Amino acid sequence: MHRYRKINLLEVEHPYYQTGTQLGVVHTPFGIIGVNICADNYIESLHIGKTLSHMGAQLIMSPSSWTVDHFVNEEMDPYKDKWIKPLSTLATLYEIPVVSTTSVGYIVGGPYEGKKMIGCSLAIDKHGQVTQGEFNEFAGDLKVVELEMGEANRKGTQFGTMLRAKGQIF
Repeated sequence: MHRYRKINLLEVEHPYYQTGTQLGVVHTPFGIIGVNICADNYIESLHIGKTLSHMGAQLIMSPSSWTVDHFVNEEMDPYKDKWIKPLSTLATLYEIPVVSTTSVGYIVGGPYEGKKMIGCSLAIDKHGQVTQGEFNEFAGDLKVVELEMGEANRKGTQFGTMLRAKGQIF
């Protein structure tokens, strides 16, 4: 069993949650899975996913709650740079799939009162191919995606060798 608490708390969450203090991976029959939550994948927090990769994660799963003001619609696409860019970067750099799921519906109560959760969950394969769900508060589509797990045996300085080959370390 593994318990994970979000590390990159949004400012609005500070009065309600404690910052997580641990990362870990879970060995499952499907492979080694790393878990992080929501804003742990913002570009400034990408080190969290990178660390999970170094810990052996072959897949990163990230439950999220993507909330927007009630007037935001799909054409506005507020999550392209906030989610797709960093998750794709993580998936392609470390050659592991990243899946981020999110709820749908209107929020009643708490710090997000009056906002809506807009779906558009993502599955990004280890090559950076993005599959995205519908963007709306009623998202009723189901997308089935086959993902090839990342390499299980990469360890230590092998990551540096891989990243150097990709021009990411100088």
